[in-house]
Amino acid sequence: MIKRLMLVPILCFVVHFTNAQAVTYYPWSSLLEVSSNPDKTLWVQLRLQGNSVFSSMNTELTTMITLKKNEKSSIYMGPGFQFNLLNKINEKSTLNGYLLNLGTRVYPFEKAKMAGITFEISPYANKDWDIGTWRYLLGISYNFGRK
Repeated sequence: MIKRLMLVPILCFVVHFTNAQAVTYYPWSSLLEVSSNPDKTLWVQLRLQGNSVFSSMNTELTTMITLKKNEKSSIYMGPGFQFNLLNKINEKSTLNGYLLNLGTRVYPFEKAKMAGITFEISPYANKDWDIGTWRYLLGISYNFGRK
């Protein structure tokens, strides 16, 4: 409960600091994403891992390029990295690994044009490039800048 309460001011700071235009929640992965405007050609994502102890609170930062977009959807991709600033406490590297996101945002709701569904495929490799995994993310998004 205390972790969740502490996450609220952190999230408010991140939203304000990044001038967020979109928020996405991936419920099966417990990831909360704050993005600059995904309707632009170049934008960034910041993801915070939820439902975890503080020592494994991973954060992801990616730069995205919109490849194709229309009124109802967009396709994007971009490289990024995963880090954990709390690793410094245990004198470990803050860098966890690298990722490449390929995703789509679909806005299927006529009455709620800002609400959407996000799906991403994201290969991930650790910092030593000796372990990797394919991640599949499905979430709900809300784009504040969408008209």
